[in-house]
Amino acid sequence: MSKLSQKDEIKVLIKARYPIIWLVTSEELRATEILKTVAEEDGRDIYVWDIDRGLNDSTENKREDEKQDFENTRSPEQALDKIKTLPNNRPNIVIFYDLHHYLDENNPLVIRKLKNLAFFLSNIKTNIIIISPELVVSPDLEKIITIIDLDLPGYDILERCYNEFIRYIKKLKATQNIQVELEVDYTENFKKDLIKAAQGLTTREFNNVLSKCIVEKRRIEKDVVLAEKKQAVRKSGALEFYETNEDIKSIGGLDSLKKYILERSDCFNDEALDFGLPIPKGILLLGIQGCGKSLACKAISSLWGLPLLRLDISTVFNSYVGASERNIRESIKLAEAVSPCILWIDEIEKGLSGSQSSNFTDGGTTSRIFGYLVTWMQEKTKPVYLVATANDVSQLPPELLRKGRFDEIFFVDLPTEKERKEIFNIHLNKKSNAKNDIKIENFDLNKLSSGSLTEGFSGAEIEQAIIDGMYKAFAEQNKLNNDYIIKAIEQTKPLSITMKEDIVSAREWAQNRARKAS
Repeated sequence: MSKLSQKDEIKVLIKARYPIIWLVTSEELRATEILKTVAEEDGRDIYVWDIDRGLNDSTENKREDEKQDFENTRSPEQALDKIKTLPNNRPNIVIFYDLHHYLDENNPLVIRKLKNLAFFLSNIKTNIIIISPELVVSPDLEKIITIIDLDLPGYDILERCYNEFIRYIKKLKATQNIQVELEVDYTENFKKDLIKAAQGLTTREFNNVLSKCIVEKRRIEKDVVLAEKKQAVRKSGALEFYETNEDIKSIGGLDSLKKYILERSDCFNDEALDFGLPIPKGILLLGIQGCGKSLACKAISSLWGLPLLRLDISTVFNSYVGASERNIRESIKLAEAVSPCILWIDEIEKGLSGSQSSNFTDGGTTSRIFGYLVTWMQEKTKPVYLVATANDVSQLPPELLRKGRFDEIFFVDLPTEKERKEIFNIHLNKKSNAKNDIKIENFDLNKLSSGSLTEGFSGAEIEQAIIDGMYKAFAEQNKLNNDYIIKAIEQTKPLSITMKEDIVSAREWAQNRARKAS
């Protein structure tokens, strides 16, 4: 049995006489259009309340002299009282826009009126629909309110917006002779790529950026749409749209991990689905700091050609009750709207390490966020590939490591001598330019990567040794050579020495619990 669309789901709940339905969305206009469509299909009158205009009769195709006139209904108490007096010759839908501001302990009268109305509404065939960007449900209302998280617009909705916009621009071009390029690139393939780039935007944001393209460029450009999506992701607070120029060649060593990534490079295309492959869940990268875990996230994004979204767990937490839970829900919803994509959670243990004692430290907030995250990881159906990294294995909640959360757990260890040689080669090539005369053949990579010199060095420490050597060479007005890098290495105390006990412990833990990345 196919899943109902959200419009049909709302329609079913309304016809089933669910008294109070809460639509969680920042798109008031789109939510209202959905409800107006439902009202028109079912022959319902529709009323709208906000704190500025009070209660208004907004029924479509109704003469002005037939519409109800409501005075003194700007307060929610007055508006709720009026609902009992609505005509009952036809069923009604009453939309409340700003009601969530009045549903806390400071407004017990509003809560009581809603509770009383819930038992009354089914008799007069009236539904209350609350539309708001956040969910603030008092315990008194939990059992009488039905919640629907309105998804961000999918491909079909954005396609309709695009088609309507193109028709509008063509009309303007014909009637007002505006200079816009409409015949050049606006093929079906162009439209498909553009709408994929726009996924994650609201309909208003999409229309705005299309208008911006016409005003600024006199044509629609995918790059402008992508820039708008980056802004939308940034506004979410916890998510960051991460641009990367790294590729798999930027990773020194980690051959087992690289092979795993390469084998799954086509895992989100239609052929993989037709073959019967399930949508991959993601991987957890455990291991020593500075050994390439974050670099691997960026390389996966580049290799697979998917956008990389970085979720900062620390920014999810908010002092307001319920805000932290809302932040994680909104971040996940946005990632799903942008999908297929890579969702990167860096140092995941720092954000979730307190989940076991959460009830005693933060009222259970961390525990609820962790619970929502692991449930989503287990049950998700959208093509969002989760890549989580962690340095401190001991801080990870055991539930996170259970089978089904990740496809695989990799342990990223300190590089071997062969891998250190690769890393030196990669970073020296990156630092090379036409003026500094850095050439690989001028360096003894075997000596630099030898066990006697760089045993226990991480990739990040090797890169820093090269940078320190460049500073020394620049200060003495010389070219970079082996000696400058060796001096920098000799002055470095790597993590393998300063945090020896932690590294030994991590290796022991991973011995039979994780797959080696090298």
